[in-house]
Amino acid sequence: MLSNLIHFEFPLNERIRLLLRLEQLFLQIDFYYQGTSFWDARALVDALLEILTILARNDVKSELLKELDRTSVLLEKLSQNQHVDSSALSELQDKVNSVRQHLSTTKGKIGASIINQDFFQSISLRTPIAGGKFGFDLPWYQRWLLQADEQRKEDIDRWLESLSEIKLGIDLLMNMVRSSAVPEDVLAMAGFFQATLDQTRPYQLIRVSIDNALPVFAEISGGKHRFTVRFLSQSVEKRPIQVEEDIEFRLTKCLL
Repeated sequence: MLSNLIHFEFPLNERIRLLLRLEQLFLQIDFYYQGTSFWDARALVDALLEILTILARNDVKSELLKELDRTSVLLEKLSQNQHVDSSALSELQDKVNSVRQHLSTTKGKIGASIINQDFFQSISLRTPIAGGKFGFDLPWYQRWLLQADEQRKEDIDRWLESLSEIKLGIDLLMNMVRSSAVPEDVLAMAGFFQATLDQTRPYQLIRVSIDNALPVFAEISGGKHRFTVRFLSQSVEKRPIQVEEDIEFRLTKCLL
């Protein structure tokens, strides 16, 4: 019986890969936002700068809009199913359409008004240098970090508010993708599992869940036609090797 599960995910297209990266960075921000120290604020700014760097790519806005458009069409088709909770579906449609409207009416790149500020430009220039963002490099940044938490949060809240719609869109899309399929319990013989994918169905994400008590991790690889899961031993001192025992795990092939 599988319990206390941890999850490993593998995107099957670049759009989902993009959403996963942004989702993880926003989760980091959520975590560090709860802290009140100098180091919490510094880590939050680092994560925010990574988000802004990704959003500065020319294709990000169009890719997000395409996925939202595709999802909107699917939700509209679902609304014709009498077995669907119409109230919950309508609420979901409203949220998706709100994000679509916000992105489509936003001029230029998402987050451009933040990343173009001298504050972030200066920090960005020092980021490639290992240890390049200390007080003697950026004394004004150190002064900002040394403010009272309430003062820092005023700036942080303003920055995050401008990204709230994109964060909502990412959360909506990834929640729908993950809940789009029913998990199945399968067995990896001698730590190895391989399966083919129906080429007529555009799967988006492979999700592998294992008991946290197992001292192994899942290495997933694959593409549109097939995927492979290998379970390797967890060690920080030795190179991971594939385990010899059979591993029971929960597999979800996500397709929205």
